[in-house]
Amino acid sequence: MMKSVIDKIKTFSENNRDDWFKFEREGLDFPFYNNNPHISKWKWVLFLLSPLIVLIFTPPIPYLDRAIGFILILLIFGYITKWKYELIFKKIQKRDLKLIVLLVIVGFFLAMAMYMIVTYFGIVGSETPVYEDLESLSYWVSFPFDIFIEEFVKLIPFLAILTLSFHFTKKRKLSIVIATIITLIIFGLLHTDNSGSIVIALAAVGIPSVVDVFAYLKTKNIVITYLTHLIFDILLFALAYFGTILFF
Repeated sequence: MMKSVIDKIKTFSENNRDDWFKFEREGLDFPFYNNNPHISKWKWVLFLLSPLIVLIFTPPIPYLDRAIGFILILLIFGYITKWKYELIFKKIQKRDLKLIVLLVIVGFFLAMAMYMIVTYFGIVGSETPVYEDLESLSYWVSFPFDIFIEEFVKLIPFLAILTLSFHFTKKRKLSIVIATIITLIIFGLLHTDNSGSIVIALAAVGIPSVVDVFAYLKTKNIVITYLTHLIFDILLFALAYFGTILFF
């Protein structure tokens, strides 16, 4: 069954290469939007609500709550796809390692540029010390699972908007652009409380997250987006922590 789905995706891509971006890898495509596989409206609702379900039903167990949430969101995705995790999880290739390093570097400079722009215009965000969380063991135990859940929070609206847009326009490239823009806006807005400002959330979180989305657009592999996001955040937190220690 999975082989037939992959064959359909390859046939679809071969027949519609003009509607592919040049940076995309051949033979790989996004799930759902072209009915590969088809999921029911009920499963779409479940998919869209899965982050909220995780938030509500994850028990507040110290050190384990994020891991439980991680397992729960995986189970929901497995259920709606009949356990076809291959749709978003793929093997890492050697060239992916170079891609991750490049995207982390680009993301870092993009984040710094956006931060300097909002600072130049006098936009001030939250002044909560970052290092206080970084010194907590529970934070670092939860951190890898948090990042994975965040990647699902980006993936879910992206696939939903891509599917909806493609349904009405039949234009794949346009649908990808629309889905990417809306996904970045949503993800940025979700960080408003932490950033202390909608503008900062969109500029310093939403826009730099384009590197994670690009990783998925290119590889169709959530593992690559996860590793890019994870390494980027570790680098950023390390700089913030040691900068605070050295200069304050």
